[in-house]
Amino acid sequence: MEKAMEKERKIDGIIEKSIMIFVFFLPFFSPAAYVGLIVALIFWLRKVGFKGLLDVEPKNFGYALLGLTFAVLLSVIFSVDRLFSLGCFGLYIFYPLICLLMANSAGNSIRTEKVLKAIILSGIVVTGFGVFQLLTKFKFELHTHFIDISLSRQGDIASTWGNPNRFAKYLDIVLPLSFVYFLTQENTRERLLSAILIGLGLICLPFTKCLGGIAAILAGLIVFLTVKNWKLCLVLLIVLSIFVLFKFNWLIGLVNRYASMGPRIYAWRNVIPSIIKDHPITGSGLGTYVKVSYKYYSGPQAAHTHAHSIYFNYLAEIGILGFGAFLLLIVIFFRRCIIFFRKYSFFAAKGVVGGCFLSIFSAMVHGTVETFVDHFQLGLLFWLVIGLGIGVMREHFLEEEFIN
Repeated sequence: MEKAMEKERKIDGIIEKSIMIFVFFLPFFSPAAYVGLIVALIFWLRKVGFKGLLDVEPKNFGYALLGLTFAVLLSVIFSVDRLFSLGCFGLYIFYPLICLLMANSAGNSIRTEKVLKAIILSGIVVTGFGVFQLLTKFKFELHTHFIDISLSRQGDIASTWGNPNRFAKYLDIVLPLSFVYFLTQENTRERLLSAILIGLGLICLPFTKCLGGIAAILAGLIVFLTVKNWKLCLVLLIVLSIFVLFKFNWLIGLVNRYASMGPRIYAWRNVIPSIIKDHPITGSGLGTYVKVSYKYYSGPQAAHTHAHSIYFNYLAEIGILGFGAFLLLIVIFFRRCIIFFRKYSFFAAKGVVGGCFLSIFSAMVHGTVETFVDHFQLGLLFWLVIGLGIGVMREHFLEEEFIN
């Protein structure tokens, strides 16, 4: 009995250390992160087995995640390029797996604290390099086999993400999570680390010149103020409305200057509807937008590798079936968070659930004009945060039931 318990503790230790390696290295040294992820998944799957794979609360979240995975698999089967989509599915399968792994692992409050600390420390590295890049215009690129590192600045800062838009997407996830964690943290050292990340992130965000990312953070702030002080939020909305009214032409010019809305709108009006019409149920196939979209472009418009919208991209690639499953999953997550807030508070469980809620909300806002999970590392981070929120909510409910 003791040997079995000791073996289980060793396995838990390996899983925990592997998760920390994955979380910390994900934004700036992906090979190490992937090794950590694979090791964590191998030992976790051996521990829980197939029957325990969907052992998450609420149950409908696990079934919705399974339904989404099945819908994506159908898009692969009926893809216009099955072999290519199958390769994409080999990467996609890590999304539900990391979500389930975090939902299971976040049941340990100490491990959750360590995950958050790893996210914050990693974020400080990334944003710190972003500020360094801003000051020095540092550039470095390495492309060899499976290692792809780009630390270049081409007009706008990108830090370790190689692209300003990706950097902004990353900030949309880590900044809200860090902000709420900062407000609820009593430990001076942890508050200081969170404050450093928030400060560096807010310095970097405008210099990405990603208007979608800036708008997403602003939307998250409005939601937070609504929860915290709705009167202050109302004042802010009035001020913003007045600003938009008097500076409307300036804002339109700013959008046209930095956001390149013309190609986006063309794709949304002409390309996406045509793809959906030709492949309505299961889509053209996972990852195939880049292969099919050029067929629907005409005139001077240049084809793009993605639809500049997570919603339109999923509609085109995995069809109405997959898109509906994805939206259902997100709705279940948000609904579960709102139930949690009503029963406890926005800042319960040290603000982890509130931070996860704001992070995913910001991501979905930014996702209206960007394909948020088209980049593998960002997709992993997106699903990690959802799993973290689900796991912390389950643990909080179980703790209350035990106390009562």
